[in-house]
Amino acid sequence: KIKRNGSKMAAHSGGVDWAKILPLLSNSSENVSKSDTQNLVKTIIQSENEILDHDAAHKQFFDSFVVLAAEYLTNQVTTLSQTQLPQFSEAATVLIRYILQQHQDVQAPNKPSILLMALKVLCEGRKESGENGTGTGSGSSIISASSMKYLKYPEAHGKSSCGGSSSSGVGVSSGGSGSEKDSPKSEMKRSRSDLSTVILQQLTTPLGAGAFTFATLSEEQIDCTDMFVKSNIQCLQATNGGDTLYKWCCNSLATLAKYRAKYEECTIQGKPLYLPITTTEASAVKANLPQIESDISNLLLAVSLPVVDLCPSKIALLSQCAMSALYCGVLTSTAVSVLMMAASGSQKSASSSQLQQKEQQQPGNTPSQKEADDEDDLARIVVDRALEIFTKIGSILKSSTRTHIYQNHVCMGAWLLISGIQGTMGASGNPGGGSVQTTASVKTSEESLKGRSPLKTLDVPQMASAAPTPALRVNLFKVQQGFGVLNAAIARHSITLLTELIDDLKIDSRTDDEEYSSIESAGFDILGQYSSIQRVVRVLNSATLQQLMTFLATVSYRKACTLRRINTKTTNEGEPMSYSDSTTYYNDTFSCSEGSEPEEEDSDSYLGLWFKETLSPEANEEMTESQEQEKKEEKRHGSNLVPAKDEPHEYLNLSSLIFNFFDVSLGGQHIYLNRYVRTGLSEQQMVLLANILRDLDRDSARGEPENSGCLQWQNAMVKFSGSVGRYLHNLISNSLLNESLQSALLLHLGVSPWTQDSNIWPLQVYSRTLAVLVQILLLKPSQEKEAACLSVWHRLVNTLVEGVCSNPTIPNETEIEDLNVEHAQLLLFLFHSLNLMQKKSILLLTAGGVIRCSEVCRSVTPEKPLRDHQIMLLSRLLLFLEYLMKHLYNPPNVLLEQVR
Repeated sequence: KIKRNGSKMAAHSGGVDWAKILPLLSNSSENVSKSDTQNLVKTIIQSENEILDHDAAHKQFFDSFVVLAAEYLTNQVTTLSQTQLPQFSEAATVLIRYILQQHQDVQAPNKPSILLMALKVLCEGRKESGENGTGTGSGSSIISASSMKYLKYPEAHGKSSCGGSSSSGVGVSSGGSGSEKDSPKSEMKRSRSDLSTVILQQLTTPLGAGAFTFATLSEEQIDCTDMFVKSNIQCLQATNGGDTLYKWCCNSLATLAKYRAKYEECTIQGKPLYLPITTTEASAVKANLPQIESDISNLLLAVSLPVVDLCPSKIALLSQCAMSALYCGVLTSTAVSVLMMAASGSQKSASSSQLQQKEQQQPGNTPSQKEADDEDDLARIVVDRALEIFTKIGSILKSSTRTHIYQNHVCMGAWLLISGIQGTMGASGNPGGGSVQTTASVKTSEESLKGRSPLKTLDVPQMASAAPTPALRVNLFKVQQGFGVLNAAIARHSITLLTELIDDLKIDSRTDDEEYSSIESAGFDILGQYSSIQRVVRVLNSATLQQLMTFLATVSYRKACTLRRINTKTTNEGEPMSYSDSTTYYNDTFSCSEGSEPEEEDSDSYLGLWFKETLSPEANEEMTESQEQEKKEEKRHGSNLVPAKDEPHEYLNLSSLIFNFFDVSLGGQHIYLNRYVRTGLSEQQMVLLANILRDLDRDSARGEPENSGCLQWQNAMVKFSGSVGRYLHNLISNSLLNESLQSALLLHLGVSPWTQDSNIWPLQVYSRTLAVLVQILLLKPSQEKEAACLSVWHRLVNTLVEGVCSNPTIPNETEIEDLNVEHAQLLLFLFHSLNLMQKKSILLLTAGGVIRCSEVCRSVTPEKPLRDHQIMLLSRLLLFLEYLMKHLYNPPNVLLEQVR
């Protein structure tokens, strides 16, 4: 019966001429009279039943009306008297109830909800600028009033419901003329009536911490926004708005619900985590980006509302929303990366000039290019807002008195991000877009755990592949081709979350080794009671984390260098990249082809080619002029979680962040972390670290001017170099590298004293490599250290003597290596660490080398003179002999100062 009556009432307007309401909403706030404002407020209050229980045919009209009314009221409260505020708040309550009513079990729109935007305006005021792309800024309206002109609205008695009215009068049907309503006399009566209402409300309302308390009533026009917003928030919380909105987000956002179901298949049922690692799957995700972006935007609006009520049910709903959004961000970044790798095709290597030509061949104004740019922007927005939602919900959960809730949230997020990074890496080894699944599963069978180390027997996600398929290979060069700002943002956020988890672990009291022998990893229940070590175990063993992150740091570093090379105009732009494209790792370990290593050693470094040209002041001025445009581009994409475009220093900063994480967080003194680091290090990591270290040394040796490149790049390079050096130093000094890894590191640095060929030693060795060499040697037991130092001296003297005595055909003598001064100083420092008998043996060895060289000098004729490089190497040998004879017993202070 109530529904029938409601339908009849909704079919016709309850005395309201809605056609006269529309012109008011289209006017600006400055051009509206007080009487029009009061009429609109009273219309909303008196038409409450009609607004809340309207005919379905009029839904679009009332949606638009509520949105415009919400904006109108919020604008008007900036100049309002306290006597008028209660009516404004009552009208806002009607609007809030309508908005919540429309979000109960209703399918979400395929665009950001205008009703949620209106609710955000009511609960926040008009203080924010619309930088999130949600249209809630003070400089723009959510919708245009002109769009309501042709919407169907309820008929006033005796009037048609179609078309707009040309009348500019506004009001409820009251029989009075417009001139009477605007007269001073009627205005005075209305003011007194409003004042009576306020007095009655104050006398009958319980006192509390609400917006209304007994106060001196004033007709002075003031900014009542804060009181208005506070009242609206109380209304939203009193009507259980949070529960309504979060359920709507979980159930009505169809795309998020679909992907959340896939996520829960992994976390609850133990199935592999779905990631789009084939081009078909990636294309499907990319095709869904508009729907994902719409759902993500609606979710961001919902979680931005102040409806904090952290009961267990709402915490569970919030967690579902956070993980759904984060999973969509991971899917998007993975899909974009896979498609970028596929687009590169069978190309194995690319020079910077080729990349530049490719960019020049694709004009930015073509439709296809514009469409691609729009898709890139859409993907960037999805990842950016996904990370923003996860962070916002984390901030909400952090305010809970249940401290474990936030830590569980961080744990689940870190696990998902690491799994996504692992899937992206695995997709690079997926030839031809096959269906190899490189995703993580939560439950590991007992058979797969047999024979593994205790650290790897935890029920954590592992790199999995079906039995018939070949084992997974990851191609470093392909990963770099698909690595972009989205992957960098995901990686950066994962490091942030991992750091929080490990910091929480370090607060816990330390315990004995036995307690870490069998740790059950944390589950995926946001309300679960897990210890900090269980959370850390869940994430650290979700992948071969140290190898994965070292791999990621290397790719990010190379990406930075590639971009820097493209962006810097040098004469060497056409030269090929100096790294091998065959670097891969097999299952849980890397495998590098040995054939490419000599070419790597002789080739130019990644960085040296790009510091040849000092930027001119004119170039700096041009860069300064473009900063405003860059800032505008950044604002297009919301927060700063995802940069608007590729910047070399951003990738370099990511690499620095990873090595700092290794050093500070993983490199702590916690028993479990120390054991995890020791068991997780591998020779393949030493290969990558050695290549980076030698590269940095080569660039320093070239003596590039310190002011080369932009300031951001210089600062990023200083941070990167320092983080790598500190990480390696602490790895060695904390005895985290076993003898095998120490030998491997020196071998790939080219300064191993234990190789079989005892007649070869590099002459040009620079400071970072020398620091690693001397640190490893000095930490050896006394006998091993002395034997290694003697071996180094034997190899060096033999190399110098061979260089003097042999006379190979050398087209360009400038290519011959000379002994650099840092190298010579360090060798002398090692010499003084030996005992007297060993020093004498080195002195005799050097003297014997000089005698051998003298035979060559005797055979010199005018027709066959000594070549320049022979004279140079002989002079180095003689300098060593002179020094050893003068300072056999004690080193001079000047040497120690230079070494220091």
